[in-house]
Amino acid sequence: MKELRPEVLGLVKAKGFSDFTKVQRAAFPVILEGGDALVIAPTGYGKTEAAVLPMLSRLLDLRDAGEREGVQALYITPLRSLNRDMLERLTFWCKLLGLSVGVRHGDTKQSERQKQRDLPPDVLVTTPETLQSMLVAPKLKDALANVRFVVVDEVHELADSKRGVQLSLGLARLRIKSPSFQTVGLSATVGNKAQVAAFLSPSCGVVEEEIGRQLDIKVESPQVASEEYRELGLRDESKAALGRLVELIEKTGRALIFANTRFTAETLGHLLSQTRVANAIAVHHSSLAKEARLETEAEFKKDASKLKAVVCTSSLELGIDIGEVDLVVQFNSPRQVSRLLQRVGRSGHRRHLVPRGVVLAGSEMDALEALVVKERALAGLLEPAEIPSNCLDVAGHQLAGLAMDLGGVTLEGALKVFHKAYPFRTLKIEDLHSAAHQMADANCFFFADGKVTPNRRTLMYYYEGLSTIRDVKKKWVRNALDGKNVGLLDDDFVAEYLQCGVTFITRGKAWRVIALSDGEVSVEPSQDLTAAVPEWIGEEIPVALEVARGVEAAFKKPPRESKALDSRVDAFIASQAKFFKPEKGRVFVEEGERFVAIHSFYGLKANAALCRALGFLLASSQGEPVRAKASAYGVILEFHKRVSASKVVQLLQSLDAARLRSVLSTNLPNTQLYLRRLLGVARAMGIVSRDADFREFGLKRLGHALAGTAAAAEAMREVETHEMDAPLLGKLLGESRFEEAQVREGASPLAAQFFDFGTFGELVVPGAPADKLVQIFSENLLDKHAGLYCLYCGKTHSHVLREFEEKPRCPYCNSTQLTFKENKRIVEKRKEGKRLTDDELKELNEAYRVASIVGASGRRALLALKTFGVGPETAARLLQRAPKDDKEFYSSLLEAQKTFIRTRQFWRI
Repeated sequence: MKELRPEVLGLVKAKGFSDFTKVQRAAFPVILEGGDALVIAPTGYGKTEAAVLPMLSRLLDLRDAGEREGVQALYITPLRSLNRDMLERLTFWCKLLGLSVGVRHGDTKQSERQKQRDLPPDVLVTTPETLQSMLVAPKLKDALANVRFVVVDEVHELADSKRGVQLSLGLARLRIKSPSFQTVGLSATVGNKAQVAAFLSPSCGVVEEEIGRQLDIKVESPQVASEEYRELGLRDESKAALGRLVELIEKTGRALIFANTRFTAETLGHLLSQTRVANAIAVHHSSLAKEARLETEAEFKKDASKLKAVVCTSSLELGIDIGEVDLVVQFNSPRQVSRLLQRVGRSGHRRHLVPRGVVLAGSEMDALEALVVKERALAGLLEPAEIPSNCLDVAGHQLAGLAMDLGGVTLEGALKVFHKAYPFRTLKIEDLHSAAHQMADANCFFFADGKVTPNRRTLMYYYEGLSTIRDVKKKWVRNALDGKNVGLLDDDFVAEYLQCGVTFITRGKAWRVIALSDGEVSVEPSQDLTAAVPEWIGEEIPVALEVARGVEAAFKKPPRESKALDSRVDAFIASQAKFFKPEKGRVFVEEGERFVAIHSFYGLKANAALCRALGFLLASSQGEPVRAKASAYGVILEFHKRVSASKVVQLLQSLDAARLRSVLSTNLPNTQLYLRRLLGVARAMGIVSRDADFREFGLKRLGHALAGTAAAAEAMREVETHEMDAPLLGKLLGESRFEEAQVREGASPLAAQFFDFGTFGELVVPGAPADKLVQIFSENLLDKHAGLYCLYCGKTHSHVLREFEEKPRCPYCNSTQLTFKENKRIVEKRKEGKRLTDDELKELNEAYRVASIVGASGRRALLALKTFGVGPETAARLLQRAPKDDKEFYSSLLEAQKTFIRTRQFWRI
């Protein structure tokens, strides 16, 4: 059996290693003998050295044999920050062994790129995207012909995303240049080991050290509020959590505080900045400037006396070197077992130390979920990585790469390469042909007689598509009344749907836009839900079915943690039992005043599919909006009038797998969820320019144009697998019994917590304005204020619209010559004989046009003119053909408003 080279062993001793870990001793012989391996071990157990030391030994063997030309080894990480860390670590070993090492990613300077091209290093640290670039780069691609080793670090971070799909095909293309390189993957958290190993290579084995070392994880749910934070305006439980967080920071040497979202991280950072630990904390997430992140990392690593804690998101979840961490605090449930292990594993980095973590749970359901996640973590029951299959946008991009690699490639030849990559092992030639045909039409390459060849645009398209990460800019939403941030919206959503006066939904509430700027959207609270545009919900961390089932089972036998938390959880379970007790195989449907709750413990993705299907069916049958929101533990539907639970039970009983597929396939293509995915796929396939402002053509027009194409199929695949899990739902529906819950008044504790801690999602609106919708619209319109200016006497007055007479008159002179108060300035300027600009003349003409319309049509004119998006010309047209019936009149106004919101991107003001 081969052993590490003496030179390497000498450096190991010089580095201060007294012994090798179990996983290192198991991995060394496999890698030294040339085998592919997936090395799995907890953070701090030397996975990196388990791969690097035998790799360096074999590189020395090759050097001694005179086989040292070009890049010998690639070390691939998912983050540039990990690249920097690995460069430092590898430099120590390589320099003393006489081997060269370099790093190459998007930020690498041009001078360094030229140096690598002319004199390639023995070991090159890079990212998946830069590997794609090197595969077609002049000269450098030839330097890859002698690659003998590929190490993929943090493989779990790549395997379940399109980055991993692209990497898998990139490695298949690399094998054309260098057929016999060895592949080693490294990970601390993998659920489905065999599949992830196959993702790396067909012959990859698994070398593993169980999560046997002790984990010190506590779940807390603080309830005693500190009066110290009274002025922050928080609820008692939030004050209690903040107080406990401050206490943990003060008592700990170095702490990482993980939040599940950027919004939560920013909020926590803001609140902590107003406490006594204000000068000892920093915030770190991927949306911050690179310089700010690097500064925080360096300061945290250097001096714990100044920076004791960092509030972060997944940006510090991976193995970036930030020094020793004494404690990890997880704010709210981590939602996933793998996420908890990865985060808590950032503490106690040495073998003799115990990783310590505290989960600060919020509600009782949050606490139950955190306890179940903890139990599963200690048992080593991780979620499987869901490796995407047959992604046609990635296939199209790699088809362009293969065409450039080989000077042209037949579809049959390309398919043979694709089938060697695990995510494309079942790709059909018909689907590849469809993608090739559509992309050739978009001029990404030539495609004729079954062969793809590059054209002038191919190289540019290929480089533009190196990253599979969808670039989504964000804008803060700020409440103008109190200056607080409400949330974040995608920039594309803001551009497509929002402008001053538009109402939209975010974080479960309606808001009216009062100002837009480059950085934020200023809003005020609104009660007008009828024209509200739904927010684009940011991606939630999906809770798996197994965790949801664990929470369901906890209602019978709750996990034990501490006296205080056990008492709180027991009281919640006892309170819920007065209504009904969740049980596997039984789905309770609860009816409230204006909501129905389906308590299905199916996990987030299956419930997301159920939420959509029920929303579509009920909106159609009710003829009015249905607001639906899914969680891992159920679906809540909100209506404008009471809907019986028995009706929803009947609907659920009729919903089998076949009908579910039919409902979703028919309705999803009309949703923003699908259309946004379609836009991303179209950009990735070169059909739509990456910097195109899609307001020029609109998402719905794009959807119609691409219906039935490969891009549409890929977008639907993304929705059905990434956003929801319809096949799982179909299976679960067949195993469930649906029952009406007997709730006499109010809401059950389960439903109440959904309202308190959940948010409502997309508003599903029927095709035509329903009676109730028109009624709500008219009530909101009648409550609007109108200020009028009398052209005769020059005085102003105002009322809500419902208080005006049918024929409005000036209360001072009885004149009917009335225009809006905001026109007063321009009218009086004209009366004073002052010169008006062309724009002012248009404004003056509009003022008199308004007066003419109001004089002719009275209060109806005011109602029309106060409808959002309706100007004098549109108002005059509507009033000219306005029916006598009020309901039809309001219906026409609502349609005009909706038409304006849909089409305003085509107007040039």
